[in-house]
Amino acid sequence: MSKRLLVLNVFYAPQSFGGATVVAEAINESLARDLGWQVTVITTHVDPGIPAYNLRRYRAKSVEVISINLPTEKRYGDEYQNAYVDRIIEGLLPRLAPDVVHAHAVQRLGCGYFPAIKQQGIPLVVTVHDAWWLCDRQFMVDLNGRYCFQREISPDRCRYCVDRPDEFEHKLGVMKTALALADMVLAPSRFQADLYLANGISQCRVNGNGIVPPRAPSAAAKLPPDKLVFGFLGGPGPLKGAPVIVEALNQLQDYRNYRLKVVDAAQNVGVSWKDPGFWQVPGEVEFTPAYDQDGIDDFFAGIDVLLFPSQWKESFGLTVREALARSVWVIACSEGGVGEAIRDGENGELIPMTANPEPLRAAMARCLAQPERLRAHRNPHAEGIRLFPEQARELDGWLRELVAPT
Repeated sequence: MSKRLLVLNVFYAPQSFGGATVVAEAINESLARDLGWQVTVITTHVDPGIPAYNLRRYRAKSVEVISINLPTEKRYGDEYQNAYVDRIIEGLLPRLAPDVVHAHAVQRLGCGYFPAIKQQGIPLVVTVHDAWWLCDRQFMVDLNGRYCFQREISPDRCRYCVDRPDEFEHKLGVMKTALALADMVLAPSRFQADLYLANGISQCRVNGNGIVPPRAPSAAAKLPPDKLVFGFLGGPGPLKGAPVIVEALNQLQDYRNYRLKVVDAAQNVGVSWKDPGFWQVPGEVEFTPAYDQDGIDDFFAGIDVLLFPSQWKESFGLTVREALARSVWVIACSEGGVGEAIRDGENGELIPMTANPEPLRAAMARCLAQPERLRAHRNPHAEGIRLFPEQARELDGWLRELVAPT
């Protein structure tokens, strides 16, 4: 008899937004289709046309999905401890009767139902994709858009950054108490595991993310012969480094032989990052719709260089691995989990994590000066990047260790 796995993730197909959701969908599909698990996902959506907290049930490939309709109004505290969400999940537990629960990315779902899981004797696995469990702003970026560089999180230092200092101290205690209930905590990189280990989460281990295997792009996916194409996935905000890109390109006035291809991934949640007033650069700018996993090869076949000047220490950098596996040159911040994948000068270029555009400007200038070198580039280390089935097999082994034999 197959084992039952309950997965909690903030978004899910068809609302496939963010790297954590891409990972969740891929490994859940592999667990269900190839590794003998009966997978149910609890997720969220927002539909103001129906009552809040109504449930929607549907199927996404091999996975059953239950989506909770959240209210449009957001209140501080509901993201991590929402009594309505807690009651729904606690009510579903006896009906779904999971052998193990995987809290994959639970912002907006929260963790208030964790005690109920443990009271029913169900093993609990938590994945920590970012600093949501430790940081009120999720990515350890302060009010000025700068990374705060804390190692062991101190509420005394955080009180100068958060909106509700006293409530945040309570929240941090709740979050750490919830994490302590987990039988296993998984991180996507060594860097991310070390962050949580430094904050007392001793049961943390690395389950490095996989990627979709490269496939041949369609015949329509072609590079323009006369322009170098830079690709960027991110909005105009500072977190992913968009302002740094715009400033760097505006300092490259002597170069016009490029196209900046900006992926408007926000379309997946009903909004847009298309802001022509922000993307004012000397060269050409193209906005392209968000791609799904079936369109990933066409996207990377249509760019020469992936720009990833993130302004926080990314826990993994899924897009970076996807590009490297397809021999796309990457210019990326050297900090966090991203730097673990790049061999500087061999499959990409590492630059400092800084809002100063000069390092990025210099790296892009080197690309623009020798575009033919990039089109002939083949990543000599692509075989070191693992695929989703490998990640799922590793996770499958750990999940089965937790499940009592029947």
